[in-house]
Formats: sequence, C-alpha cells, structure tokens
Amino acid sequence: MKTNLTKHDVSIIMIFVLLLIIGNAFIYLKASDNSEILTMDEKNDEMNAYVDKLYTDAANNIKRINNADIKSWTLYTNKERGFSFRYPSYYDKFIVPQSAYSGEDRIDLTITLSAYNDEFTGRIMIIVHDKHLDTVKWEMKDKVESFEDIAVAKVTGKKGIVKSENMAYSFVLFEKNSKTYSIIAEDNEVLEKICSSFTFQNDDSTTAQTNEIETTSDSLKTYKNEEYKFMLEYPSYLEKFITPITNDAPDGVELIVLFSSLGDESFEPIAVIIYNQSVEEITDAIGVDIEDTTINGLPAKKGVRQQNGELQATVIFEKNSKVYVLIGKENKEFKTILNSFIML
Repeated sequence: MKTNLTKHDVSIIMIFVLLLIIGNAFIYLKASDNSEILTMDEKNDEMNAYVDKLYTDAANNIKRINNADIKSWTLYTNKERGFSFRYPSYYDKFIVPQSAYSGEDRIDLTITLSAYNDEFTGRIMIIVHDKHLDTVKWEMKDKVESFEDIAVAKVTGKKGIVKSENMAYSFVLFEKNSKTYSIIAEDNEVLEKICSSFTFQNDDSTTAQTNEIETTSDSLKTYKNEEYKFMLEYPSYLEKFITPITNDAPDGVELIVLFSSLGDESFEPIAVIIYNQSVEEITDAIGVDIEDTTINGLPAKKGVRQQNGELQATVIFEKNSKVYVLIGKENKEFKTILNSFIML
C-alpha cells in the first residue's frame, strides 16, 4: 500500500528528528559535564590527601627530632654567663635586646626559640633573672596552681603549668650563681629535654650557690637562710616566696619571706620580715599591746589583735643588729614556723 505524505507531514517528521538530535546532544553534554565535575572532585581529594601527607610527614619529622638522641640537637653556649643547653634544630634562635626591659624587670638575658613555619608553630623562652628564685615564684603565683620539685644542672628547681584562656605552657625555675633561670615551653617533653641538657661550665657542685638552703621531709620543709642566720620549719603543703622590696615597702625592710598556699585562696600568708631598725620603732608602728615572750630561748615581744574575726599574732625580736618579725594568724601553720624558728 502506498502512502502519500503531505508537506505538512514531512514538516512534522523533520521537527521530530531535529528535537531528537537536540535531546541526544544535551544528554551527551550533560554526561560530559558530570564527568568533568567528578574528575575535579577526585583531583581535590588527591590534593587534600597530598597536603595531609605533608603535615603527617612534618609531624613525624618533628617527633623524630624530639625523640632523637639529644646530642643531635643544636647546641647553644653562652660563654659570658658560662652555661649551655641543646634545643631542636627546627627552632630559630633570637636574643632579645636588653633595651626591651626596664631596670625594674631585673632581667639579664632572654633567649627566644621560635618555630613559625609550615611544619610547626611554637616558642621556647630561656630567661635569666637577676633575683631570687622565690621572688620569681612570687611574681608567677597568681597564674600557677602548684609547684613541684625538679632537678636541673645539679640543683633543685621548681616546675609548674600556667593555664590561660587560649593556651597552656610548662615552665621550670632554678637558681644558680645568684641568678634565677626560667625555661618556658608549650611542649612539656621538649622542656624536660632542654632541662636535662642544661650545664654550667666550671661547675663546682660542692660550692653553695645561694644563701638559702631548703630540705624536705614527708610533712615538713626546712628553710635555712645563711645571710640572716636563721632556720625554720614549715608544712610541706605550703610554698615559700620572697617578695621584691618595692618603693612602697616600709622603711628599713631588707627581706620578706612569705609562706602561703596556692590551692587555698582563704589562707592568709605567714610572713617573716627582716628590718634594719630598732625593736622600739617596730613595736610603735604595730599599734597593739605588746607583751614579753620567748622564741626558743630568745627574748621577744608579742602582740595579738582581732582581724576578720580571727586572732593575728606579731612576734618581734632582735639579733645580730637586725629585727626579726613573724606575722600570721594563730593557726597550726604559724605555730609550726614560730616553734621551729632558731638563730644560727
């Protein structure tokens, strides 16, 4: 049977074929676009994996350096002050100029070790202070929850952790040759290794390095001051501080030793103060009734007054042309210090 197509029929067929071609072309292009997007995703995954590998390799490299024999670390020697230590090779060393500090800071030297690169970010500081260890402790007491003993360069130092809102870092303090050294680092393992490498040239471990000696038993610590010739015992849960003598200190004050508790804000520090004044001048300044007493056989004066609902005692005596004053609440800690106080 023969079918005759009209011009109208032919037009409809041509339009249908054209739509079919356009549809197939669109499907092909769409498939090509999806293939290209998938390829870009794969490339991104490859790049991310590569970056992750770089950071992993860098972290492993840092870990390898940190765990390596410390003899392979970079050696720093300060000939002027006679000490040396080692630090990881990925840190850069800077010496802070002395002009950055005021005279009140009493800082002799600051060494900053910085690592700011693609592998690691961190900082270590070694500071040499021209003051007692207990004075540096006093300046840090509000930032530290507790101190523990640590041995550095043949002397016993103190270690603690300072925590702030954004970071936490470990530090070590120790005193040598009438200077206090502080080492501060974010990485505790690196800090301890630096401490283990710290040495002093011409070190004579049999020579006393300070006028103060401290020994510890299970429940009590013994504090001995060679300069002012006295010794006492205090509970081992208390910390000893030496406060700096500032311009607003009373006239004639030469030394202030405080015994306080870092973990108990309600504990009022016990003070041992050395004056270069007469007993009469000190008793007049106290402004309370004074009675005669003795401290381990030494004639002394004692005054008691109410403060915040508790009794606060002040004990005063004179020896070796100095006046010794003990101040504290009449609690067991104060009695321990008072009853053990002896002159050498």
